[in-house]
Amino acid sequence: MRIGVWSNVSRAVRACWESEARKILRRVMKHARDQSWCAVFLDFLIVIVGVFIGIQVARLIRPRLRVQSP
Repeated sequence: MRIGVWSNVSRAVRACWESEARKILRRVMKHARDQSWCAVFLDFLIVIVGVFIGIQVARLIRPRLRVQSP
């Protein structure tokens, strides 16, 4: 039963991430077509900073998960 709950959660997270990724890609492509290079740079900077923060959070959480697992 527990696996089913997590699979539903992962599907929901995946669907949300895919829709957000499409939105970001659509926005970047619009800025590139308009040749608004400052906006394109800022979009990529935001994505890079977000990925960096996500990696750092994962590094902080990983040791805590190891301690809590039975």
